[in-house]
Amino acid sequence: MSRLGLGLLTAVVFVGGPAQPEPEVMTSRQLRTAMDRFAPVELRMDLTRLPETERAALGKLVEACRVMDALYLRQEWGGNGAVLQRLLAEPSSTLKADRLEWFRWNKGPWSVNDGAAPFVEGVAAKPQAGTFYPPDATKAEVMTWLETLRGDERKAAESSYTVIRRKPDGRLSAVPYSVEYQPELARAAALLRDAAKATAQPTLRSLLEKRAQAFLSNAYTESDAALVLLDSSIDVAVGPYEPDEDGWLGAKTAFECLLALRDDESTKQVATLAAQLPILHQRLPVAPALRGPAPAQLGPILVLDLLYATGEADQARAPGGYGLPNDPEATRAGTRTAVYRNVLGASFPATEQIALRTLEPKRARLTLEDVVLDVAMVRMMDGMGPRMLSDGSRSVTTAMQELAARAAQLRSMLMELWAVGDLVERGIFSQEKGSALYSTFLVLTLGRAEARNFNATSTAASVLILTRLLKDGAIWISSEGRLDFGSERIAVSVRKQLAELLNAQVSGNVASVRSMFSELSTIDTDLERILRRLKGLPPPRRPIYVTAEKLTP
Repeated sequence: MSRLGLGLLTAVVFVGGPAQPEPEVMTSRQLRTAMDRFAPVELRMDLTRLPETERAALGKLVEACRVMDALYLRQEWGGNGAVLQRLLAEPSSTLKADRLEWFRWNKGPWSVNDGAAPFVEGVAAKPQAGTFYPPDATKAEVMTWLETLRGDERKAAESSYTVIRRKPDGRLSAVPYSVEYQPELARAAALLRDAAKATAQPTLRSLLEKRAQAFLSNAYTESDAALVLLDSSIDVAVGPYEPDEDGWLGAKTAFECLLALRDDESTKQVATLAAQLPILHQRLPVAPALRGPAPAQLGPILVLDLLYATGEADQARAPGGYGLPNDPEATRAGTRTAVYRNVLGASFPATEQIALRTLEPKRARLTLEDVVLDVAMVRMMDGMGPRMLSDGSRSVTTAMQELAARAAQLRSMLMELWAVGDLVERGIFSQEKGSALYSTFLVLTLGRAEARNFNATSTAASVLILTRLLKDGAIWISSEGRLDFGSERIAVSVRKQLAELLNAQVSGNVASVRSMFSELSTIDTDLERILRRLKGLPPPRRPIYVTAEKLTP
Protein backbone atom coordinates (compact mmCIF):
# COMPACT_ATOMS: atom_id res chain seq x y z
CA MET A 1 0.00 0.00 0.00
CA SER A 2 2.98 2.34 -0.39
CA ARG A 3 1.22 4.13 -3.23
CA LEU A 4 -1.43 5.30 -0.79
CA GLY A 5 1.12 6.63 1.70
CA LEU A 6 -0.72 4.96 4.57
CA GLY A 7 1.86 5.89 7.21
CA LEU A 8 1.63 9.59 6.36
CA LEU A 9 -2.09 9.57 5.77
CA THR A 10 -2.97 8.35 9.23
CA ALA A 11 -0.76 10.88 11.01
CA VAL A 12 -3.69 13.29 11.29
CA VAL A 13 -7.37 12.36 11.37
CA PHE A 14 -9.49 15.38 10.53
CA VAL A 15 -13.09 14.25 10.79
CA GLY A 16 -16.16 16.00 12.05
CA GLY A 17 -18.50 18.72 10.96
CA PRO A 18 -22.26 18.93 10.98
CA ALA A 19 -23.96 15.56 10.71
CA GLN A 20 -25.23 14.80 7.22
CA PRO A 21 -27.54 12.05 6.00
CA GLU A 22 -25.59 9.15 4.56
CA PRO A 23 -26.14 8.82 0.81
CA GLU A 24 -27.03 5.47 -0.72
CA VAL A 25 -24.01 3.21 -1.07
CA MET A 26 -23.17 1.59 -4.40
CA THR A 27 -23.83 -2.14 -4.52
CA SER A 28 -21.01 -4.52 -5.40
CA ARG A 29 -22.50 -4.87 -8.89
CA GLN A 30 -22.70 -1.10 -9.35
CA LEU A 31 -19.11 -0.76 -8.19
CA ARG A 32 -17.92 -3.40 -10.64
CA THR A 33 -19.88 -1.69 -13.45
CA ALA A 34 -18.19 1.63 -12.60
CA MET A 35 -14.77 -0.03 -12.62
CA ASP A 36 -15.40 -1.80 -15.93
CA ARG A 37 -15.99 1.56 -17.61
CA PHE A 38 -12.25 2.26 -17.30
CA ALA A 39 -9.86 -0.23 -18.84
CA PRO A 40 -6.53 -0.55 -17.02
CA VAL A 41 -3.53 0.17 -19.23
CA GLU A 42 0.03 -0.48 -18.09
CA LEU A 43 2.40 2.41 -18.72
CA ARG A 44 5.84 0.88 -19.21
CA MET A 45 9.02 2.69 -20.10
CA ASP A 46 12.55 1.68 -21.01
CA LEU A 47 14.81 3.53 -18.58
CA THR A 48 18.05 1.93 -19.76
CA ARG A 49 18.79 4.93 -21.98
CA LEU A 50 19.03 7.10 -18.86
CA PRO A 51 22.34 7.41 -17.00
CA GLU A 52 22.52 5.86 -13.55
CA THR A 53 22.47 9.34 -12.01
CA GLU A 54 19.05 10.07 -13.50
CA ARG A 55 17.60 6.68 -12.62
CA ALA A 56 18.65 7.31 -9.03
CA ALA A 57 16.96 10.73 -9.13
CA LEU A 58 13.80 9.15 -10.53
CA GLY A 59 13.63 6.73 -7.60
CA LYS A 60 13.65 9.61 -5.11
CA LEU A 61 11.08 11.52 -7.16
CA VAL A 62 8.73 8.52 -7.16
CA GLU A 63 8.93 8.52 -3.36
CA ALA A 64 8.17 12.26 -3.29
CA CYS A 65 5.18 11.63 -5.55
CA ARG A 66 3.80 9.18 -2.99
CA VAL A 67 4.01 11.85 -0.31
CA MET A 68 1.88 14.10 -2.56
CA ASP A 69 -0.68 11.30 -2.79
CA ALA A 70 -0.89 11.07 0.99
CA LEU A 71 -1.23 14.84 1.29
CA TYR A 72 -4.02 14.94 -1.26
CA LEU A 73 -5.92 12.22 0.58
CA ARG A 74 -5.79 14.46 3.67
CA GLN A 75 -6.98 17.44 1.66
CA GLU A 76 -9.91 15.52 0.18
CA TRP A 77 -11.38 14.29 3.44
CA GLY A 78 -10.15 13.93 7.00
CA GLY A 79 -11.75 10.50 7.34
CA ASN A 80 -9.80 8.91 4.50
CA GLY A 81 -7.22 7.37 6.83
CA ALA A 82 -9.81 5.71 9.05
CA VAL A 83 -11.79 4.35 6.09
CA LEU A 84 -8.65 2.98 4.47
CA GLN A 85 -7.62 1.21 7.66
CA ARG A 86 -11.10 -0.27 7.93
CA LEU A 87 -10.94 -1.57 4.37
CA LEU A 88 -7.51 -3.09 4.93
CA ALA A 89 -8.75 -4.89 8.05
CA GLU A 90 -11.66 -6.57 6.23
CA PRO A 91 -11.37 -10.29 5.35
CA SER A 92 -10.05 -10.98 1.87
CA SER A 93 -12.75 -10.92 -0.80
CA THR A 94 -13.40 -9.69 -4.31
CA LEU A 95 -15.40 -6.78 -2.92
CA LYS A 96 -12.55 -5.75 -0.61
CA ALA A 97 -10.09 -5.81 -3.52
CA ASP A 98 -12.45 -3.75 -5.69
CA ARG A 99 -13.03 -1.19 -2.98
CA LEU A 100 -9.33 -0.78 -2.25
CA GLU A 101 -8.55 -0.37 -5.94
CA TRP A 102 -11.33 2.15 -6.43
CA PHE A 103 -10.37 4.00 -3.24
CA ARG A 104 -6.84 4.42 -4.57
CA TRP A 105 -7.93 5.83 -7.92
CA ASN A 106 -10.74 8.03 -6.58
CA LYS A 107 -8.67 9.23 -3.60
CA GLY A 108 -11.45 8.44 -1.19
CA PRO A 109 -14.64 6.40 -0.74
CA TRP A 110 -16.64 8.22 -3.46
CA SER A 111 -16.81 7.20 -7.12
CA VAL A 112 -16.00 10.56 -8.69
CA ASN A 113 -17.31 9.74 -12.16
CA ASP A 114 -20.62 8.47 -10.77
CA GLY A 115 -21.83 11.64 -9.15
CA ALA A 116 -19.47 11.06 -6.19
CA ALA A 117 -21.61 8.12 -5.04
CA PRO A 118 -20.05 6.38 -1.99
CA PHE A 119 -18.93 2.78 -2.41
CA VAL A 120 -18.15 2.25 1.29
CA GLU A 121 -20.69 2.20 4.11
CA GLY A 122 -20.74 4.81 6.84
CA VAL A 123 -19.59 7.90 4.93
CA ALA A 124 -21.50 11.11 4.28
CA ALA A 125 -21.63 13.04 1.02
CA LYS A 126 -18.30 14.12 -0.48
CA PRO A 127 -17.27 17.47 1.05
CA GLN A 128 -17.63 20.40 -1.32
CA ALA A 129 -14.40 22.02 -0.22
CA GLY A 130 -12.31 19.17 1.14
CA THR A 131 -10.52 19.99 4.38
CA PHE A 132 -9.43 23.49 3.35
CA TYR A 133 -11.84 25.01 5.90
CA PRO A 134 -12.92 24.11 9.45
CA PRO A 135 -15.33 21.16 9.47
CA ASP A 136 -17.94 23.16 11.39
CA ALA A 137 -17.69 26.26 9.17
CA THR A 138 -20.05 27.31 6.40
CA LYS A 139 -19.20 29.04 3.16
CA ALA A 140 -21.29 32.04 4.24
CA GLU A 141 -19.28 32.35 7.46
CA VAL A 142 -15.98 32.24 5.58
CA MET A 143 -17.11 34.80 2.99
CA THR A 144 -18.35 37.16 5.73
CA TRP A 145 -15.05 36.82 7.58
CA LEU A 146 -13.09 37.57 4.40
CA GLU A 147 -14.92 40.87 4.00
CA THR A 148 -13.60 41.98 7.42
CA LEU A 149 -9.97 41.51 6.38
CA ARG A 150 -7.61 44.01 4.79
CA GLY A 151 -4.09 44.04 3.40
CA ASP A 152 -1.82 41.14 4.26
CA GLU A 153 -4.51 39.39 6.29
CA ARG A 154 -6.85 39.30 3.29
CA LYS A 155 -4.02 38.20 1.04
CA ALA A 156 -3.12 35.34 3.38
CA ALA A 157 -6.73 34.19 3.69
CA GLU A 158 -7.18 34.11 -0.09
CA SER A 159 -3.77 32.57 -0.75
CA SER A 160 -3.54 29.36 -2.76
CA TYR A 161 -1.16 28.03 -0.11
CA THR A 162 -3.09 28.44 3.15
CA VAL A 163 -5.90 26.57 4.85
CA ILE A 164 -8.48 28.23 7.10
CA ARG A 165 -8.61 27.01 10.71
CA ARG A 166 -10.17 28.15 13.99
CA LYS A 167 -8.16 29.72 16.77
CA PRO A 168 -8.84 28.58 20.36
CA ASP A 169 -11.24 31.52 20.74
CA GLY A 170 -13.26 30.33 17.72
CA ARG A 171 -12.11 33.03 15.30
CA LEU A 172 -11.00 32.02 11.79
CA SER A 173 -7.36 32.25 10.79
CA ALA A 174 -5.18 31.45 7.75
CA VAL A 175 -2.54 28.76 8.32
CA PRO A 176 0.28 28.26 5.77
CA TYR A 177 0.59 24.87 4.09
CA SER A 178 4.15 24.71 5.45
CA VAL A 179 2.67 24.64 8.97
CA GLU A 180 -0.49 22.61 8.36
CA TYR A 181 1.34 19.86 6.46
CA GLN A 182 4.77 20.25 8.07
CA PRO A 183 5.67 16.55 8.60
CA GLU A 184 4.74 15.50 5.07
CA LEU A 185 6.34 18.51 3.41
CA ALA A 186 9.56 18.07 5.39
CA ARG A 187 9.73 14.48 4.14
CA ALA A 188 9.01 15.56 0.56
CA ALA A 189 11.63 18.32 0.73
CA ALA A 190 14.26 15.82 1.89
CA LEU A 191 13.43 13.50 -1.00
CA LEU A 192 13.64 16.35 -3.52
CA ARG A 193 17.04 17.33 -2.16
CA ASP A 194 18.21 13.73 -2.44
CA ALA A 195 17.05 13.70 -6.06
CA ALA A 196 18.82 17.02 -6.66
CA LYS A 197 22.07 15.54 -5.36
CA ALA A 198 21.69 12.52 -7.63
CA THR A 199 20.95 14.24 -10.96
CA ALA A 200 23.65 15.59 -13.26
CA GLN A 201 21.21 17.97 -15.00
CA PRO A 202 21.66 21.56 -13.71
CA THR A 203 18.16 22.93 -14.34
CA LEU A 204 16.55 19.86 -12.78
CA ARG A 205 18.80 20.23 -9.74
CA SER A 206 17.88 23.91 -9.46
CA LEU A 207 14.14 23.16 -9.70
CA LEU A 208 14.27 20.44 -7.05
CA GLU A 209 16.30 22.51 -4.62
CA LYS A 210 13.98 25.50 -4.99
CA ARG A 211 10.86 23.34 -4.72
CA ALA A 212 12.21 21.73 -1.55
CA GLN A 213 12.76 25.17 -0.07
CA ALA A 214 9.24 26.23 -1.12
CA PHE A 215 7.73 23.30 0.79
CA LEU A 216 9.37 24.61 3.95
CA SER A 217 8.96 28.36 3.42
CA ASN A 218 5.52 28.42 1.72
CA ALA A 219 6.96 30.77 -0.93
CA TYR A 220 6.40 29.08 -4.29
CA THR A 221 7.02 31.76 -6.93
CA GLU A 222 10.76 31.13 -7.40
CA SER A 223 10.33 27.39 -7.79
CA ASP A 224 7.40 27.91 -10.20
CA ALA A 225 9.70 30.04 -12.36
CA ALA A 226 12.33 27.28 -12.18
CA LEU A 227 9.79 24.84 -13.63
CA VAL A 228 9.33 27.09 -16.66
CA LEU A 229 13.12 27.10 -17.19
CA LEU A 230 13.53 23.33 -16.76
CA ASP A 231 15.53 21.81 -19.63
CA SER A 232 15.94 18.19 -18.67
CA SER A 233 15.21 14.66 -19.86
CA ILE A 234 13.16 14.30 -16.65
CA ASP A 235 10.07 16.47 -16.25
CA VAL A 236 8.51 16.84 -12.81
CA ALA A 237 5.68 19.03 -11.55
CA VAL A 238 5.31 18.42 -7.83
CA GLY A 239 3.36 20.35 -5.21
CA PRO A 240 0.11 22.29 -4.87
CA TYR A 241 -1.16 23.51 -8.25
CA GLU A 242 -4.85 23.15 -9.08
CA PRO A 243 -7.76 24.77 -7.16
CA ASP A 244 -10.47 22.46 -8.55
CA GLU A 245 -11.25 20.85 -5.20
CA ASP A 246 -11.93 24.14 -3.42
CA GLY A 247 -15.67 24.41 -3.92
CA TRP A 248 -15.96 27.57 -1.80
CA LEU A 249 -13.33 30.13 -2.79
CA GLY A 250 -11.90 28.29 -5.79
CA ALA A 251 -8.45 29.30 -4.55
CA LYS A 252 -6.92 26.59 -2.33
CA THR A 253 -4.62 24.31 -4.32
CA ALA A 254 -4.33 20.54 -4.14
CA PHE A 255 -1.13 18.51 -4.00
CA GLU A 256 -0.11 16.39 -6.96
CA CYS A 257 2.90 14.99 -8.74
CA LEU A 258 3.47 14.46 -12.46
CA LEU A 259 6.69 12.68 -13.39
CA ALA A 260 7.60 12.12 -17.04
CA LEU A 261 10.37 11.72 -19.61
CA ARG A 262 10.81 14.10 -22.53
CA ASP A 263 10.14 12.87 -26.09
CA ASP A 264 12.69 15.00 -27.95
CA GLU A 265 11.54 14.15 -31.47
CA SER A 266 7.88 14.90 -30.83
CA THR A 267 8.77 18.03 -28.87
CA LYS A 268 10.56 19.45 -31.91
CA GLN A 269 7.33 19.16 -33.92
CA VAL A 270 5.35 21.45 -31.58
CA ALA A 271 8.12 23.70 -30.26
CA THR A 272 7.56 26.42 -32.87
CA LEU A 273 4.11 27.13 -31.38
CA ALA A 274 5.75 28.79 -28.38
CA ALA A 275 6.83 31.72 -30.56
CA GLN A 276 3.18 32.37 -31.42
CA LEU A 277 2.02 32.97 -27.86
CA PRO A 278 2.89 36.73 -27.60
CA ILE A 279 1.41 37.30 -31.08
CA LEU A 280 -1.79 35.48 -30.15
CA HIS A 281 -2.02 37.57 -26.99
CA GLN A 282 -1.83 40.80 -29.01
CA ARG A 283 -4.41 39.55 -31.51
CA LEU A 284 -7.04 38.29 -29.05
CA PRO A 285 -10.37 39.67 -30.39
CA VAL A 286 -11.26 41.44 -27.14
CA ALA A 287 -10.41 44.75 -25.51
CA PRO A 288 -6.80 44.94 -24.22
CA ALA A 289 -8.00 44.99 -20.60
CA LEU A 290 -9.52 41.53 -21.10
CA ARG A 291 -6.36 39.91 -22.44
CA GLY A 292 -4.46 39.75 -19.21
CA PRO A 293 -0.74 40.36 -18.82
CA ALA A 294 1.41 39.78 -21.88
CA PRO A 295 3.75 36.77 -21.60
CA ALA A 296 7.06 38.05 -20.23
CA GLN A 297 9.02 35.44 -22.16
CA LEU A 298 8.39 32.38 -24.21
CA GLY A 299 7.74 29.19 -22.31
CA PRO A 300 8.48 25.72 -23.64
CA ILE A 301 5.94 23.35 -25.16
CA LEU A 302 6.92 19.74 -24.58
CA VAL A 303 5.72 16.28 -25.56
CA LEU A 304 6.38 13.81 -22.76
CA ASP A 305 5.79 10.20 -21.78
CA LEU A 306 4.13 10.00 -18.38
CA LEU A 307 5.92 7.80 -15.88
CA TYR A 308 3.89 8.46 -12.72
CA ALA A 309 0.99 10.61 -11.51
CA THR A 310 -0.31 10.95 -7.97
CA GLY A 311 -2.55 13.20 -5.92
CA GLU A 312 -5.08 15.43 -7.65
CA ALA A 313 -3.57 14.65 -11.08
CA ASP A 314 -4.42 10.96 -10.69
CA GLN A 315 -7.95 11.28 -9.30
CA ALA A 316 -10.32 9.20 -11.45
CA ARG A 317 -8.76 10.34 -14.72
CA ALA A 318 -5.76 9.88 -16.96
CA PRO A 319 -3.88 13.21 -17.15
CA GLY A 320 -3.33 14.40 -20.71
CA GLY A 321 -0.96 17.25 -19.91
CA TYR A 322 -0.55 20.49 -17.99
CA GLY A 323 -0.12 24.22 -18.39
CA LEU A 324 1.79 25.69 -15.44
CA PRO A 325 2.32 27.66 -13.31
CA ASN A 326 -1.10 28.97 -12.29
CA ASP A 327 0.20 31.59 -9.86
CA PRO A 328 -0.14 35.03 -11.57
CA GLU A 329 3.14 36.18 -10.03
CA ALA A 330 5.02 33.19 -11.41
CA THR A 331 3.57 33.45 -14.93
CA ARG A 332 5.55 36.65 -15.42
CA ALA A 333 8.49 34.33 -16.07
CA GLY A 334 6.49 32.50 -18.73
CA THR A 335 4.48 29.29 -18.79
CA ARG A 336 5.30 25.66 -19.41
CA THR A 337 3.03 23.48 -21.53
CA ALA A 338 3.32 19.69 -21.47
CA VAL A 339 1.39 16.91 -23.20
CA TYR A 340 1.59 13.20 -22.36
CA ARG A 341 1.79 11.39 -25.68
CA ASN A 342 1.70 7.88 -24.23
CA VAL A 343 -1.50 8.60 -22.27
CA LEU A 344 -3.22 10.14 -25.29
CA GLY A 345 -1.95 7.28 -27.44
CA ALA A 346 -3.47 4.69 -25.10
CA SER A 347 -6.88 6.33 -25.54
CA PHE A 348 -6.55 6.98 -29.27
CA PRO A 349 -8.54 3.90 -30.44
CA ALA A 350 -11.57 5.24 -28.54
CA THR A 351 -10.92 8.74 -29.89
CA GLU A 352 -10.94 7.40 -33.44
CA GLN A 353 -14.22 5.62 -32.79
CA ILE A 354 -15.84 8.86 -31.57
CA ALA A 355 -14.81 10.56 -34.82
CA LEU A 356 -16.11 7.74 -37.01
CA ARG A 357 -19.44 7.58 -35.18
CA THR A 358 -20.23 11.28 -34.84
CA LEU A 359 -18.58 13.34 -37.58
CA GLU A 360 -19.32 13.63 -41.27
CA PRO A 361 -16.92 11.24 -43.10
CA LYS A 362 -14.95 14.15 -44.61
CA ARG A 363 -14.26 15.39 -41.04
CA ALA A 364 -13.55 12.05 -39.36
CA ARG A 365 -9.90 11.43 -40.27
CA LEU A 366 -8.01 11.97 -37.02
CA THR A 367 -4.33 11.52 -36.20
CA LEU A 368 -2.61 11.16 -32.86
CA GLU A 369 -0.39 14.09 -33.81
CA ASP A 370 -3.44 16.36 -34.06
CA VAL A 371 -4.73 15.11 -30.70
CA VAL A 372 -1.36 15.95 -29.13
CA LEU A 373 -1.39 19.38 -30.81
CA ASP A 374 -4.94 20.13 -29.68
CA VAL A 375 -4.23 19.29 -26.05
CA ALA A 376 -0.98 21.28 -26.20
CA MET A 377 -2.79 24.36 -27.52
CA VAL A 378 -5.47 24.23 -24.82
CA ARG A 379 -2.83 23.97 -22.09
CA MET A 380 -0.78 26.71 -23.77
CA MET A 381 -3.76 29.03 -23.38
CA ASP A 382 -3.89 28.46 -19.62
CA GLY A 383 -1.57 31.43 -19.19
CA MET A 384 -3.77 33.83 -21.18
CA GLY A 385 -6.64 36.01 -19.98
CA PRO A 386 -7.16 38.42 -17.07
CA ARG A 387 -5.62 37.57 -13.71
CA MET A 388 -6.91 40.52 -11.67
CA LEU A 389 -10.24 42.36 -11.62
CA SER A 390 -10.32 45.61 -13.57
CA ASP A 391 -10.22 47.62 -10.33
CA GLY A 392 -7.21 45.65 -9.06
CA SER A 393 -8.99 44.73 -5.82
CA ARG A 394 -8.56 40.95 -6.01
CA SER A 395 -7.74 38.08 -8.30
CA VAL A 396 -10.14 36.69 -10.88
CA THR A 397 -9.76 33.28 -9.23
CA THR A 398 -11.01 34.59 -5.90
CA ALA A 399 -13.86 36.53 -7.51
CA MET A 400 -15.11 33.45 -9.39
CA GLN A 401 -15.33 31.47 -6.13
CA GLU A 402 -16.35 27.83 -6.67
CA LEU A 403 -16.60 28.38 -10.44
CA ALA A 404 -12.98 29.51 -10.81
CA ALA A 405 -11.66 26.22 -12.19
CA ARG A 406 -14.59 25.74 -14.58
CA ALA A 407 -14.31 29.29 -15.89
CA ALA A 408 -10.54 28.95 -16.37
CA GLN A 409 -10.96 25.68 -18.29
CA LEU A 410 -13.70 27.20 -20.44
CA ARG A 411 -11.49 30.20 -21.19
CA SER A 412 -8.54 28.02 -22.27
CA MET A 413 -10.71 25.87 -24.54
CA LEU A 414 -12.40 28.86 -26.19
CA MET A 415 -9.04 30.57 -26.71
CA GLU A 416 -7.66 27.44 -28.35
CA LEU A 417 -10.58 27.34 -30.78
CA TRP A 418 -10.02 31.00 -31.60
CA ALA A 419 -6.25 30.49 -31.97
CA VAL A 420 -6.74 27.73 -34.56
CA GLY A 421 -8.64 30.16 -36.77
CA ASP A 422 -6.11 32.93 -36.23
CA LEU A 423 -3.17 30.67 -37.10
CA VAL A 424 -4.95 29.60 -40.30
CA GLU A 425 -5.70 33.23 -41.17
CA ARG A 426 -2.01 34.14 -40.85
CA GLY A 427 -0.82 31.11 -42.82
CA ILE A 428 0.86 29.39 -39.87
CA PHE A 429 -1.56 26.49 -40.29
CA SER A 430 -3.02 25.37 -43.60
CA GLN A 431 -6.78 25.30 -44.14
CA GLU A 432 -6.59 21.51 -43.97
CA LYS A 433 -4.73 21.59 -40.66
CA GLY A 434 -7.26 24.06 -39.25
CA SER A 435 -10.19 21.82 -40.24
CA ALA A 436 -8.42 18.79 -38.79
CA LEU A 437 -7.92 20.61 -35.48
CA TYR A 438 -11.55 21.71 -35.34
CA SER A 439 -12.55 18.08 -35.87
CA THR A 440 -10.13 16.95 -33.18
CA PHE A 441 -11.46 19.54 -30.74
CA LEU A 442 -15.05 18.41 -31.33
CA VAL A 443 -14.17 14.75 -30.90
CA LEU A 444 -12.32 15.32 -27.63
CA THR A 445 -15.12 17.49 -26.24
CA LEU A 446 -17.71 14.88 -27.24
CA GLY A 447 -15.68 12.25 -25.40
CA ARG A 448 -15.73 14.35 -22.23
CA ALA A 449 -19.42 15.19 -22.65
CA GLU A 450 -20.31 11.51 -22.96
CA ALA A 451 -19.05 10.94 -19.42
CA ARG A 452 -21.77 13.36 -18.17
CA ASN A 453 -19.76 14.08 -15.03
CA PHE A 454 -20.62 17.77 -14.73
CA ASN A 455 -18.59 18.03 -11.53
CA ALA A 456 -15.48 17.65 -13.69
CA THR A 457 -14.25 21.02 -14.96
CA SER A 458 -13.36 19.70 -18.43
CA THR A 459 -16.75 18.00 -18.88
CA ALA A 460 -18.71 21.08 -17.83
CA ALA A 461 -16.70 23.34 -20.17
CA SER A 462 -16.98 20.85 -23.04
CA VAL A 463 -20.77 20.50 -22.82
CA LEU A 464 -21.24 24.27 -22.57
CA ILE A 465 -19.10 24.94 -25.65
CA LEU A 466 -20.85 22.23 -27.69
CA THR A 467 -24.27 23.50 -26.63
CA ARG A 468 -23.48 27.06 -27.65
CA LEU A 469 -21.84 26.09 -30.93
CA LEU A 470 -25.01 24.18 -31.80
CA LYS A 471 -27.22 27.09 -30.73
CA ASP A 472 -25.18 29.53 -32.85
CA GLY A 473 -25.30 27.26 -35.91
CA ALA A 474 -21.50 26.92 -35.92
CA ILE A 475 -21.87 23.14 -35.77
CA TRP A 476 -24.94 21.24 -36.93
CA ILE A 477 -26.33 17.77 -37.52
CA SER A 478 -26.39 16.74 -41.16
CA SER A 479 -29.17 14.81 -42.87
CA GLU A 480 -27.18 11.64 -42.08
CA GLY A 481 -27.30 12.46 -38.37
CA ARG A 482 -23.64 13.41 -38.06
CA LEU A 483 -21.89 16.60 -36.98
CA ASP A 484 -20.52 19.07 -39.48
CA PHE A 485 -19.19 22.59 -38.96
CA GLY A 486 -18.33 25.87 -40.65
CA SER A 487 -14.99 27.42 -39.80
CA GLU A 488 -16.22 31.01 -40.12
CA ARG A 489 -19.28 30.27 -38.00
CA ILE A 490 -17.09 28.74 -35.28
CA ALA A 491 -14.95 31.89 -35.27
CA VAL A 492 -18.01 34.14 -34.82
CA SER A 493 -19.48 31.99 -32.02
CA VAL A 494 -16.16 31.72 -30.18
CA ARG A 495 -15.56 35.48 -30.28
CA LYS A 496 -18.98 36.05 -28.75
CA GLN A 497 -18.46 33.42 -26.04
CA LEU A 498 -14.98 34.73 -25.20
CA ALA A 499 -16.16 38.32 -24.84
CA GLU A 500 -19.00 37.27 -22.53
CA LEU A 501 -16.74 35.14 -20.32
CA LEU A 502 -13.78 37.54 -20.12
CA ASN A 503 -16.03 40.51 -19.34
CA ALA A 504 -17.61 38.51 -16.51
CA GLN A 505 -14.20 37.47 -15.17
CA VAL A 506 -12.54 40.88 -15.24
CA SER A 507 -15.57 42.52 -13.58
CA GLY A 508 -15.92 39.77 -10.96
CA ASN A 509 -19.45 38.99 -12.13
CA VAL A 510 -19.75 35.48 -10.74
CA ALA A 511 -23.54 35.56 -11.20
CA SER A 512 -23.05 35.85 -14.97
CA VAL A 513 -20.73 32.83 -14.98
CA ARG A 514 -23.21 30.87 -12.87
CA SER A 515 -25.87 31.71 -15.42
CA MET A 516 -23.68 30.39 -18.22
CA PHE A 517 -23.09 27.06 -16.50
CA SER A 518 -26.75 26.78 -15.51
CA GLU A 519 -27.34 25.88 -19.16
CA LEU A 520 -25.95 22.45 -18.28
CA SER A 521 -29.09 21.56 -16.30
CA THR A 522 -30.42 19.91 -19.45
CA ILE A 523 -28.41 18.63 -22.39
CA ASP A 524 -29.34 20.10 -25.76
CA THR A 525 -31.59 17.73 -27.75
CA ASP A 526 -29.29 17.71 -30.78
CA LEU A 527 -26.27 17.07 -28.59
CA GLU A 528 -28.13 14.21 -26.92
CA ARG A 529 -28.74 12.66 -30.35
CA ILE A 530 -25.01 12.72 -31.07
CA LEU A 531 -24.03 11.37 -27.65
CA ARG A 532 -26.34 8.38 -28.14
CA ARG A 533 -24.05 7.31 -30.97
CA LEU A 534 -21.24 6.78 -28.45
CA LYS A 535 -22.79 3.86 -26.59
CA GLY A 536 -20.49 0.85 -26.51
CA LEU A 537 -17.31 2.82 -27.09
CA PRO A 538 -13.99 1.26 -26.05
CA PRO A 539 -13.63 2.27 -22.37
CA PRO A 540 -11.41 5.15 -21.29
CA ARG A 541 -8.02 4.17 -19.95
CA ARG A 542 -6.99 3.95 -16.31
CA PRO A 543 -3.18 4.11 -16.11
CA ILE A 544 -1.21 1.59 -14.10
CA TYR A 545 2.28 2.97 -13.53
CA VAL A 546 4.22 -0.27 -13.76
CA THR A 547 7.70 1.15 -14.38
CA ALA A 548 7.42 3.74 -11.63
CA GLU A 549 6.29 1.18 -9.07
CA LYS A 550 9.36 -0.93 -9.80
CA LEU A 551 11.76 1.95 -9.16
CA THR A 552 11.32 1.77 -5.38
CA PRO A 553 9.93 -0.78 -2.91
